[in-house]
Amino acid sequence: MARVYAVFGTVMLDQRRHGYEYFKIWVGNKPVLKELVGRRVIVIVVVPDDEIP
Repeated sequence: MARVYAVFGTVMLDQRRHGYEYFKIWVGNKPVLKELVGRRVIVIVVVPDDEIP
């Protein structure tokens, strides 16, 4: 059985020195996610229509 966590966040771009770009999702301080630190997760990104240009 799997658990489902619904959290909202913002996609951010992190540029590194050697020209690599990493995309990360900033969800802020969500204590419910603390138990997931170090575990594998599946992330599904849903974008509202008003956010698409």
